[in-house]
Amino acid sequence: MVLMACAAAFGQTTRPQPAAGPPLESIDKLNLTDTMRYIQDRLNGQGKVSFQATGTFTPAPPSKPVRMVNETSFTISDAVADGAGCTLAMHLVDESKDESGASSKDESSVRLVLRDVEALEIQSVLDGYKTGVERNTTWEVFPPTFILHILLNSGKSYHDRSRTTDEKGEVRETEGEMRGGFWIYFGEEEGARMMAEAIEHAGELCGK
Repeated sequence: MVLMACAAAFGQTTRPQPAAGPPLESIDKLNLTDTMRYIQDRLNGQGKVSFQATGTFTPAPPSKPVRMVNETSFTISDAVADGAGCTLAMHLVDESKDESGASSKDESSVRLVLRDVEALEIQSVLDGYKTGVERNTTWEVFPPTFILHILLNSGKSYHDRSRTTDEKGEVRETEGEMRGGFWIYFGEEEGARMMAEAIEHAGELCGK
C-alpha cells in the first residue's frame, strides 16, 4: 500500500514515550502543585509528534484522481506551568511539507491563564481532514495522531509571539493577545485525554 510505504519512510523513528505520570483516574486527586508539575513534565517529555496525511481527490470523469501528501511534525518545548499565577506557557514548533516539496514552519511562544479555559476538545487529525476539505476527497493519516483544542472563554485571550516561515522562505513575526484558543498534537489519544483532564483540574483548583 502506497500510504504505508511513504509513511514508514517519513516516520522511521519510534515516537518517544511521554514522561510517566499518574493514571487518568487519579489526576483529579492531585493538589495544584502536583497537577502543574504533571502538566509541565508531560508536555516537555512528549518529544516530536510526526504524521503523514495522504488524500485522494476524485473529480468528475474524465479527470483523473489527484493525490495529495502532507507531512507534519510538531514539537513542544520549554513548557512552564506556574501554580502561583495559574499560568501555562510553552514553545510550539509546527513544520509541514506537501507533495511538491514546499514547506512551512510556524513557531509560537504562548502563555495562558488556566482559569480562562472554557473547553477542551479532542479530535483525531483524520477527522479534522475529513471535515476541513472539499467533497470527493478521502484521507488517511499515519500514524494516528490527535489534537487537543484549548478553547478560551469569550472575552479572554492568550499571549502569543509567533514567527512564520512560508514556502518561499519569507519570515513574518507577530506578537499580541489572541482570542479563541489554539491546539497541540499528541501521538496517543490517551495522552490527549490525560492532558485535558489535568488542565481542567488545574483550572478548577485555581478557582475557575
